[in-house]
Amino acid sequence: MVYENELFDVREDVHQLTQLSLDPRYKKELHDLRALLVRWQDETGDTLPDNLTLDRFYRDRGKILETDATWHFNPPPGTERNASTVNAKGPI
Repeated sequence: MVYENELFDVREDVHQLTQLSLDPRYKKELHDLRALLVRWQDETGDTLPDNLTLDRFYRDRGKILETDATWHFNPPPGTERNASTVNAKGPI
């Protein structure tokens, strides 16, 4: 199953097997973390690219994908906002 967000209690669930993002008990924590991410992106110039670079491995098997000469990477996140030159350390 693919989740919009993932949230784990890494102290109690070190292998990150129990997905908490859909648990109503963690609604406030998830909201706070989403707001922190937006703040981080604003302060550092980071962005999500329109066209995500495809994974180079099978997530369910952990094996590297066979690729051909046409494989290419999209620009890194934040490129359009010149994030590589922003010196703000972010909100944390």
